[in-house]
Amino acid sequence: FGDLPSSSPHLPLYLPYTTTITIRGSMVSFHLVPLLSLLLLLLLLHHHLIGVRADEPVPCEVPAECVDDNNLCTDDICSQGFCAYSRIDNCCTSDTDCPSPHVCTASWCGLDNECHYDGIIDCCSDDAQCNDDDSCTTDSCDTVTTHRCEFLRTPDCCHGHSDCDDGNTCTDYSCYGGSCVYVPNGSCCMDASECYDEDDCTNDECSFNTCVNNPKGECCYNSDCVINDPCVNEAYCSDYQCHFFREAGCCTSDSECEDSDLCTTDFCSGNICIHTRETSCCNNGAGCDDGNPCTVNFCADGTCQSYNDDAAGGAGCNDDIPCTVDSCQSGSCQHDTAGCQCRGRIDCEDEDPCTENTCVSYMCEYIIISGCSTTSTTIATPVDDATSSSLMSSSSSSYSMTSSTSSATSSSSFSSVTSSSPSTLETVTTSSS
Repeated sequence: FGDLPSSSPHLPLYLPYTTTITIRGSMVSFHLVPLLSLLLLLLLLHHHLIGVRADEPVPCEVPAECVDDNNLCTDDICSQGFCAYSRIDNCCTSDTDCPSPHVCTASWCGLDNECHYDGIIDCCSDDAQCNDDDSCTTDSCDTVTTHRCEFLRTPDCCHGHSDCDDGNTCTDYSCYGGSCVYVPNGSCCMDASECYDEDDCTNDECSFNTCVNNPKGECCYNSDCVINDPCVNEAYCSDYQCHFFREAGCCTSDSECEDSDLCTTDFCSGNICIHTRETSCCNNGAGCDDGNPCTVNFCADGTCQSYNDDAAGGAGCNDDIPCTVDSCQSGSCQHDTAGCQCRGRIDCEDEDPCTENTCVSYMCEYIIISGCSTTSTTIATPVDDATSSSLMSSSSSSYSMTSSTSSATSSSSFSSVTSSSPSTLETVTTSSS
Protein backbone atom coordinates (compact mmCIF):
# COMPACT_ATOMS: atom_id res chain seq x y z
CA PHE A 1 0.00 0.00 0.00
CA GLY A 2 2.96 2.35 -0.40
CA ASP A 3 4.05 4.76 2.31
CA LEU A 4 0.61 5.63 3.69
CA PRO A 5 0.52 5.87 7.43
CA SER A 6 -1.47 3.12 9.13
CA SER A 7 -3.30 5.67 11.27
CA SER A 8 -4.72 7.58 8.34
CA PRO A 9 -8.50 7.97 8.70
CA HIS A 10 -8.92 7.94 4.96
CA LEU A 11 -7.13 4.71 4.25
CA PRO A 12 -9.62 3.39 1.63
CA LEU A 13 -9.23 6.54 -0.40
CA TYR A 14 -5.48 5.99 -0.80
CA LEU A 15 -5.61 2.35 -1.74
CA PRO A 16 -4.23 1.62 -5.14
CA TYR A 17 -6.91 0.92 -7.73
CA THR A 18 -5.32 -2.43 -8.56
CA THR A 19 -2.89 -4.77 -6.98
CA THR A 20 -0.96 -7.69 -8.31
CA ILE A 21 -0.12 -10.97 -6.57
CA THR A 22 1.71 -14.02 -7.75
CA ILE A 23 -0.15 -17.36 -7.58
CA ARG A 24 2.01 -20.36 -8.63
CA GLY A 25 4.26 -18.23 -10.71
CA SER A 26 1.45 -16.34 -12.39
CA MET A 27 0.78 -12.70 -11.91
CA VAL A 28 -2.87 -11.97 -10.97
CA SER A 29 -4.23 -8.43 -10.84
CA PHE A 30 -7.27 -7.32 -8.70
CA HIS A 31 -9.36 -4.21 -8.66
CA LEU A 32 -9.24 -3.45 -4.94
CA VAL A 33 -11.75 -0.63 -4.58
CA PRO A 34 -14.81 -2.51 -5.88
CA LEU A 35 -13.80 -5.60 -3.92
CA LEU A 36 -13.39 -3.76 -0.62
CA SER A 37 -16.64 -1.90 -1.16
CA LEU A 38 -18.45 -5.22 -1.56
CA LEU A 39 -16.90 -6.62 1.61
CA LEU A 40 -17.91 -3.53 3.56
CA LEU A 41 -21.49 -3.79 2.32
CA LEU A 42 -21.68 -7.44 3.40
CA LEU A 43 -20.41 -6.61 6.89
CA LEU A 44 -22.99 -3.85 7.34
CA LEU A 45 -25.77 -6.15 6.14
CA HIS A 46 -24.66 -8.91 8.48
CA HIS A 47 -24.61 -6.53 11.42
CA HIS A 48 -28.11 -5.28 10.56
CA LEU A 49 -29.63 -8.74 10.25
CA ILE A 50 -28.22 -10.56 13.29
CA GLY A 51 -27.23 -7.68 15.46
CA VAL A 52 -24.50 -7.78 17.97
CA ARG A 53 -23.70 -11.12 19.62
CA ALA A 54 -25.55 -11.70 22.87
CA ASP A 55 -22.33 -12.05 24.80
CA GLU A 56 -20.91 -8.84 23.49
CA PRO A 57 -21.74 -5.66 25.37
CA VAL A 58 -23.48 -3.09 23.23
CA PRO A 59 -22.03 0.39 23.77
CA CYS A 60 -24.52 3.20 24.37
CA GLU A 61 -24.77 6.75 25.66
CA VAL A 62 -28.58 6.89 26.23
CA PRO A 63 -31.24 4.10 26.74
CA ALA A 64 -32.77 4.87 23.34
CA GLU A 65 -29.71 3.36 21.71
CA CYS A 66 -30.50 -0.03 23.32
CA VAL A 67 -32.51 -2.32 21.07
CA ASP A 68 -35.80 -3.57 22.65
CA ASP A 69 -35.46 -7.26 23.54
CA ASN A 70 -39.27 -7.73 23.27
CA ASN A 71 -39.48 -9.06 26.83
CA LEU A 72 -42.26 -7.56 28.96
CA CYS A 73 -40.40 -8.53 32.09
CA THR A 74 -37.16 -6.56 31.43
CA ASP A 75 -36.25 -2.88 31.61
CA ASP A 76 -33.94 -1.77 28.75
CA ILE A 77 -31.35 0.67 30.23
CA CYS A 78 -27.97 2.17 29.40
CA SER A 79 -25.60 1.57 32.29
CA GLN A 80 -21.91 2.61 32.38
CA GLY A 81 -21.82 3.05 28.60
CA PHE A 82 -23.35 -0.33 27.76
CA CYS A 83 -26.91 -1.61 27.21
CA ALA A 84 -28.31 -3.65 30.05
CA TYR A 85 -31.61 -5.53 30.51
CA SER A 86 -32.68 -5.81 34.15
CA ARG A 87 -35.51 -8.20 35.09
CA ILE A 88 -38.62 -6.71 36.66
CA ASP A 89 -39.42 -8.30 40.03
CA ASN A 90 -42.47 -10.68 40.14
CA CYS A 91 -43.12 -10.20 36.40
CA CYS A 92 -44.18 -13.15 34.24
CA THR A 93 -45.46 -14.06 30.82
CA SER A 94 -46.45 -17.71 31.60
CA ASP A 95 -46.88 -20.01 34.60
CA THR A 96 -43.35 -21.34 34.11
CA ASP A 97 -42.05 -17.90 35.09
CA CYS A 98 -43.63 -18.42 38.53
CA PRO A 99 -42.04 -21.47 40.16
CA SER A 100 -43.67 -22.54 43.40
CA PRO A 101 -41.45 -21.89 46.40
CA HIS A 102 -43.08 -24.73 48.40
CA VAL A 103 -44.91 -28.02 47.78
CA CYS A 104 -47.95 -26.60 49.57
CA THR A 105 -48.00 -23.40 47.52
CA ALA A 106 -49.80 -23.02 44.22
CA SER A 107 -48.41 -20.48 41.76
CA TRP A 108 -49.58 -19.04 38.45
CA CYS A 109 -49.12 -16.10 36.12
CA GLY A 110 -52.03 -13.68 36.16
CA LEU A 111 -53.50 -11.54 33.42
CA ASP A 112 -51.59 -8.62 34.93
CA ASN A 113 -48.29 -10.40 34.08
CA GLU A 114 -47.53 -10.82 37.76
CA CYS A 115 -46.93 -14.05 39.67
CA HIS A 116 -49.54 -15.05 42.25
CA TYR A 117 -49.15 -17.53 45.11
CA ASP A 118 -51.78 -19.29 47.29
CA GLY A 119 -51.45 -21.97 49.95
CA ILE A 120 -52.94 -25.40 49.13
CA ILE A 121 -55.67 -26.40 51.59
CA ASP A 122 -54.99 -29.54 53.68
CA CYS A 123 -51.46 -29.78 52.27
CA CYS A 124 -48.59 -30.89 54.44
CA SER A 125 -44.85 -31.21 54.05
CA ASP A 126 -43.94 -33.07 57.30
CA ASP A 127 -45.57 -35.12 60.08
CA ALA A 128 -45.55 -32.19 62.51
CA GLN A 129 -48.28 -30.51 60.49
CA CYS A 130 -50.66 -33.47 60.98
CA ASN A 131 -51.75 -33.47 64.61
CA ASP A 132 -55.49 -34.27 65.10
CA ASP A 133 -55.28 -34.29 68.92
CA ASP A 134 -56.63 -37.86 69.02
CA SER A 135 -54.60 -40.27 71.11
CA CYS A 136 -56.13 -43.22 69.25
CA THR A 137 -54.64 -42.27 65.88
CA THR A 138 -51.14 -42.30 64.44
CA ASP A 139 -50.64 -39.05 62.53
CA SER A 140 -48.34 -38.76 59.50
CA CYS A 141 -47.87 -36.80 56.27
CA ASP A 142 -47.63 -38.46 52.87
CA THR A 143 -44.67 -36.51 51.55
CA VAL A 144 -44.26 -38.67 48.44
CA THR A 145 -47.51 -38.52 46.50
CA THR A 146 -50.48 -36.67 47.98
CA HIS A 147 -48.91 -34.36 50.58
CA ARG A 148 -51.98 -34.99 52.70
CA CYS A 149 -52.25 -35.90 56.37
CA GLU A 150 -53.12 -39.49 57.26
CA PHE A 151 -54.67 -40.51 60.56
CA LEU A 152 -54.50 -44.27 61.12
CA ARG A 153 -56.64 -45.52 63.98
CA THR A 154 -54.91 -47.66 66.60
CA PRO A 155 -56.75 -51.04 66.92
CA ASP A 156 -58.88 -51.42 70.08
CA CYS A 157 -58.07 -47.89 71.21
CA CYS A 158 -61.09 -45.99 72.48
CA HIS A 159 -62.36 -42.91 74.22
CA GLY A 160 -65.84 -44.32 74.89
CA HIS A 161 -68.03 -47.42 74.46
CA SER A 162 -69.24 -46.39 70.98
CA ASP A 163 -65.67 -46.52 69.66
CA CYS A 164 -65.71 -50.29 70.28
CA ASP A 165 -68.79 -51.25 68.23
CA ASP A 166 -67.56 -54.03 65.92
CA GLY A 167 -71.01 -54.88 64.51
CA ASN A 168 -70.84 -58.39 65.97
CA THR A 169 -74.02 -59.37 67.78
CA CYS A 170 -72.18 -62.24 69.41
CA THR A 171 -70.22 -59.94 71.73
CA ASP A 172 -70.89 -57.22 74.24
CA TYR A 173 -68.36 -54.41 73.89
CA SER A 174 -67.06 -51.75 76.27
CA CYS A 175 -64.20 -49.25 76.61
CA TYR A 176 -61.98 -49.67 79.65
CA GLY A 177 -58.79 -47.71 80.30
CA GLY A 178 -58.62 -46.47 76.70
CA SER A 179 -58.89 -49.99 75.25
CA CYS A 180 -61.85 -51.93 73.88
CA VAL A 181 -63.03 -55.05 75.69
CA TYR A 182 -65.22 -57.68 73.94
CA VAL A 183 -67.10 -60.37 75.90
CA PRO A 184 -69.13 -63.19 74.15
CA ASN A 185 -72.81 -62.86 75.05
CA GLY A 186 -73.94 -66.43 74.22
CA SER A 187 -76.51 -65.32 71.57
CA CYS A 188 -74.49 -66.47 68.55
CA CYS A 189 -74.18 -69.76 66.70
CA MET A 190 -71.42 -71.73 65.12
CA ASP A 191 -73.56 -74.01 62.88
CA ALA A 192 -77.21 -74.58 61.87
CA SER A 193 -77.79 -77.29 64.50
CA GLU A 194 -77.76 -74.58 67.13
CA CYS A 195 -80.61 -72.73 65.34
CA TYR A 196 -83.38 -75.40 65.31
CA ASP A 197 -86.69 -73.73 66.20
CA GLU A 198 -88.85 -76.91 66.15
CA ASP A 199 -90.82 -75.56 63.18
CA ASP A 200 -90.75 -77.80 60.09
CA CYS A 201 -91.94 -74.91 57.94
CA THR A 202 -88.74 -72.86 58.35
CA ASN A 203 -85.18 -73.19 57.06
CA ASP A 204 -82.87 -72.96 60.07
CA GLU A 205 -79.45 -71.48 59.23
CA CYS A 206 -76.48 -69.96 61.01
CA SER A 207 -75.35 -66.87 59.10
CA PHE A 208 -72.44 -64.78 60.34
CA ASN A 209 -72.79 -66.36 63.81
CA THR A 210 -76.48 -65.41 63.88
CA CYS A 211 -79.47 -67.79 63.68
CA VAL A 212 -81.81 -67.13 60.76
CA ASN A 213 -85.17 -68.97 60.56
CA ASN A 214 -86.88 -68.02 57.28
CA PRO A 215 -90.10 -69.67 55.97
CA LYS A 216 -89.49 -72.39 53.40
CA GLY A 217 -92.11 -70.87 51.09
CA GLU A 218 -95.39 -68.99 50.98
CA CYS A 219 -97.24 -71.82 52.72
CA CYS A 220 -96.79 -74.91 54.78
CA TYR A 221 -100.39 -76.08 55.14
CA ASN A 222 -103.47 -75.79 52.93
CA SER A 223 -104.95 -73.38 55.42
CA ASP A 224 -102.12 -70.96 54.64
CA CYS A 225 -103.54 -70.45 51.12
CA VAL A 226 -106.26 -67.87 51.54
CA ILE A 227 -108.76 -67.56 48.67
CA ASN A 228 -109.57 -63.94 47.82
CA ASP A 229 -110.83 -64.52 44.28
CA PRO A 230 -114.51 -65.32 43.53
CA CYS A 231 -113.37 -67.34 40.50
CA VAL A 232 -111.21 -69.67 42.61
CA ASN A 233 -113.09 -72.61 44.08
CA GLU A 234 -110.18 -74.59 45.55
CA ALA A 235 -106.68 -74.00 46.89
CA TYR A 236 -103.99 -76.24 48.33
CA CYS A 237 -100.35 -76.07 49.39
CA SER A 238 -97.71 -78.18 47.63
CA ASP A 239 -93.93 -77.84 47.88
CA TYR A 240 -94.50 -74.80 50.08
CA GLN A 241 -96.32 -73.02 47.22
CA CYS A 242 -100.05 -72.23 47.01
CA HIS A 243 -101.97 -73.60 44.03
CA PHE A 244 -105.38 -72.25 43.06
CA PHE A 245 -108.05 -73.89 40.86
CA ARG A 246 -109.81 -71.22 38.82
CA GLU A 247 -113.30 -71.85 37.47
CA ALA A 248 -113.31 -71.97 33.65
CA GLY A 249 -115.00 -69.00 32.02
CA CYS A 250 -115.13 -67.04 35.24
CA CYS A 251 -114.01 -63.43 35.30
CA THR A 252 -113.58 -60.57 37.74
CA SER A 253 -112.78 -57.75 35.30
CA ASP A 254 -113.48 -56.77 31.68
CA SER A 255 -109.80 -57.17 30.75
CA GLU A 256 -110.07 -60.93 31.33
CA CYS A 257 -112.73 -61.16 28.59
CA GLU A 258 -110.72 -59.68 25.72
CA ASP A 259 -111.09 -62.03 22.69
CA SER A 260 -109.03 -59.97 20.20
CA ASP A 261 -112.10 -59.64 17.96
CA LEU A 262 -112.65 -56.03 16.92
CA CYS A 263 -116.27 -56.78 16.11
CA THR A 264 -117.23 -57.77 19.64
CA THR A 265 -117.78 -55.74 22.78
CA ASP A 266 -116.25 -57.71 25.64
CA PHE A 267 -117.16 -57.26 29.30
CA CYS A 268 -117.51 -59.20 32.53
CA SER A 269 -120.92 -59.43 34.11
CA GLY A 270 -121.69 -61.58 37.14
CA ASN A 271 -118.25 -63.23 36.83
CA ILE A 272 -119.15 -64.35 33.28
CA CYS A 273 -117.58 -63.00 30.07
CA ILE A 274 -120.06 -61.50 27.62
CA HIS A 275 -119.14 -60.94 23.94
CA THR A 276 -121.66 -58.83 22.02
CA ARG A 277 -121.09 -58.93 18.25
CA GLU A 278 -121.78 -55.99 15.98
CA THR A 279 -123.46 -57.52 12.93
CA SER A 280 -122.19 -54.97 10.40
CA CYS A 281 -118.60 -55.19 11.58
CA CYS A 282 -115.70 -57.18 10.21
CA ASN A 283 -112.05 -57.41 11.13
CA ASN A 284 -110.58 -59.66 8.43
CA GLY A 285 -111.23 -60.70 4.86
CA ALA A 286 -112.17 -64.27 5.78
CA GLY A 287 -115.21 -63.03 7.67
CA CYS A 288 -116.46 -61.35 4.50
CA ASP A 289 -116.42 -64.35 2.11
CA ASP A 290 -119.71 -64.38 0.10
CA GLY A 291 -119.02 -67.81 -1.44
CA ASN A 292 -118.81 -66.40 -4.98
CA PRO A 293 -115.50 -67.34 -6.67
CA CYS A 294 -115.94 -64.44 -9.11
CA THR A 295 -115.78 -61.71 -6.44
CA VAL A 296 -112.96 -60.39 -4.26
CA ASN A 297 -114.08 -59.85 -0.66
CA PHE A 298 -112.33 -57.68 1.89
CA CYS A 299 -112.89 -55.76 5.10
CA ALA A 300 -112.58 -51.96 5.00
CA ASP A 301 -113.19 -49.66 7.95
CA GLY A 302 -114.93 -52.51 9.77
CA THR A 303 -117.39 -53.19 6.89
CA CYS A 304 -117.37 -56.07 4.36
CA GLN A 305 -116.81 -54.97 0.77
CA SER A 306 -116.49 -56.87 -2.53
CA TYR A 307 -115.99 -56.33 -6.27
CA ASN A 308 -116.26 -58.50 -9.40
CA ASP A 309 -113.07 -60.19 -10.52
CA ASP A 310 -113.57 -61.55 -14.05
CA ALA A 311 -109.79 -61.91 -14.32
CA ALA A 312 -110.03 -64.77 -11.83
CA GLY A 313 -110.41 -67.02 -14.91
CA GLY A 314 -113.15 -69.16 -13.39
CA ALA A 315 -110.79 -71.30 -11.33
CA GLY A 316 -113.48 -71.44 -8.69
CA CYS A 317 -116.22 -72.06 -11.27
CA ASN A 318 -115.03 -75.49 -12.38
CA ASP A 319 -118.09 -77.74 -12.98
CA ASP A 320 -115.88 -80.83 -13.51
CA ILE A 321 -117.29 -81.27 -17.05
CA PRO A 322 -114.36 -81.67 -19.45
CA CYS A 323 -116.07 -80.21 -22.52
CA THR A 324 -117.20 -76.92 -20.93
CA VAL A 325 -115.16 -73.71 -20.78
CA ASP A 326 -115.62 -72.18 -17.30
CA SER A 327 -115.13 -68.45 -16.69
CA CYS A 328 -116.25 -65.46 -14.64
CA GLN A 329 -118.47 -62.88 -16.30
CA SER A 330 -119.98 -59.88 -14.52
CA GLY A 331 -119.29 -61.49 -11.18
CA SER A 332 -120.90 -64.89 -11.86
CA CYS A 333 -119.78 -68.27 -13.18
CA GLN A 334 -120.41 -69.08 -16.86
CA HIS A 335 -120.03 -72.52 -18.54
CA ASP A 336 -119.66 -72.48 -22.36
CA THR A 337 -120.87 -75.78 -23.86
CA ALA A 338 -119.91 -75.05 -27.49
CA GLY A 339 -117.36 -77.83 -27.42
CA CYS A 340 -119.81 -80.43 -26.06
CA GLN A 341 -121.75 -83.12 -28.01
CA CYS A 342 -125.12 -82.56 -26.43
CA ARG A 343 -127.20 -80.57 -24.07
CA GLY A 344 -129.96 -83.17 -23.78
CA ARG A 345 -131.01 -86.67 -24.87
CA ILE A 346 -132.53 -85.42 -28.09
CA ASP A 347 -129.11 -84.30 -29.35
CA CYS A 348 -127.92 -87.92 -29.20
CA GLU A 349 -130.62 -89.52 -31.40
CA ASP A 350 -128.96 -92.01 -33.77
CA GLU A 351 -132.25 -93.30 -35.30
CA ASP A 352 -131.29 -96.80 -34.23
CA PRO A 353 -134.19 -98.48 -32.43
CA CYS A 354 -131.77 -101.00 -30.92
CA THR A 355 -129.82 -98.40 -28.91
CA GLU A 356 -130.79 -96.40 -25.87
CA ASN A 357 -129.41 -92.87 -26.22
CA THR A 358 -128.55 -90.57 -23.27
CA CYS A 359 -126.64 -87.30 -22.73
CA VAL A 360 -124.34 -87.48 -19.70
CA SER A 361 -122.17 -84.47 -18.81
CA TYR A 362 -122.80 -83.03 -22.27
CA MET A 363 -121.46 -86.24 -23.93
CA CYS A 364 -123.62 -88.81 -25.80
CA GLU A 365 -123.76 -92.38 -24.56
CA TYR A 366 -125.29 -95.25 -26.60
CA ILE A 367 -126.38 -98.44 -24.83
CA ILE A 368 -127.28 -101.46 -27.11
CA ILE A 369 -130.66 -102.98 -26.25
CA SER A 370 -130.24 -106.71 -25.71
CA GLY A 371 -132.13 -108.96 -28.19
CA CYS A 372 -133.03 -106.13 -30.58
CA SER A 373 -132.36 -106.32 -34.37
CA THR A 374 -133.31 -104.18 -37.37
CA THR A 375 -133.42 -104.68 -41.16
CA SER A 376 -133.53 -101.73 -43.51
CA THR A 377 -134.05 -101.95 -47.31
CA THR A 378 -133.83 -99.09 -49.68
CA ILE A 379 -135.97 -99.35 -52.87
CA ALA A 380 -135.03 -97.13 -55.77
CA THR A 381 -137.82 -95.49 -57.70
CA PRO A 382 -137.25 -95.47 -61.48
CA VAL A 383 -136.53 -92.11 -62.92
CA ASP A 384 -135.88 -90.93 -66.41
CA ASP A 385 -132.41 -90.37 -67.79
CA ALA A 386 -132.61 -86.60 -67.51
CA THR A 387 -133.55 -86.74 -63.87
CA SER A 388 -130.79 -89.28 -63.15
CA SER A 389 -128.22 -87.17 -64.88
CA SER A 390 -129.31 -84.10 -62.90
CA LEU A 391 -129.13 -86.01 -59.64
CA MET A 392 -125.58 -87.24 -60.23
CA SER A 393 -124.27 -83.84 -61.15
CA SER A 394 -125.86 -81.87 -58.30
CA SER A 395 -123.20 -80.46 -55.95
CA SER A 396 -125.63 -80.28 -53.05
CA SER A 397 -126.46 -84.04 -53.09
CA SER A 398 -124.74 -86.92 -51.36
CA TYR A 399 -125.18 -90.66 -51.24
CA SER A 400 -124.18 -92.86 -48.36
CA MET A 401 -124.38 -96.48 -47.38
CA THR A 402 -124.45 -97.66 -43.80
CA SER A 403 -124.10 -101.21 -42.57
CA SER A 404 -124.92 -102.00 -38.95
CA THR A 405 -125.20 -105.17 -36.95
CA SER A 406 -127.09 -105.64 -33.69
CA SER A 407 -127.51 -108.89 -31.72
CA ALA A 408 -125.74 -110.90 -34.41
CA THR A 409 -128.34 -109.76 -37.02
CA SER A 410 -127.10 -107.67 -39.95
CA SER A 411 -129.05 -105.07 -41.84
CA SER A 412 -128.24 -102.83 -44.79
CA SER A 413 -129.71 -99.52 -45.56
CA PHE A 414 -129.25 -96.87 -48.14
CA SER A 415 -130.41 -93.38 -47.45
CA SER A 416 -130.29 -90.06 -49.19
CA VAL A 417 -128.95 -87.40 -46.72
CA THR A 418 -129.54 -84.15 -48.60
CA SER A 419 -130.62 -83.26 -52.05
CA SER A 420 -131.55 -80.09 -53.88
CA SER A 421 -134.01 -82.02 -56.10
CA PRO A 422 -137.12 -83.90 -55.12
CA SER A 423 -136.46 -87.16 -53.41
CA THR A 424 -135.80 -90.00 -55.82
CA LEU A 425 -135.04 -92.75 -53.23
CA GLU A 426 -137.53 -94.25 -50.82
CA THR A 427 -136.35 -95.97 -47.68
CA VAL A 428 -138.34 -98.85 -46.26
CA THR A 429 -137.33 -100.20 -42.89
CA THR A 430 -138.42 -103.56 -41.57
CA SER A 431 -137.87 -104.40 -37.94
CA SER A 432 -138.12 -107.68 -36.11
CA SER A 433 -137.55 -108.66 -32.58
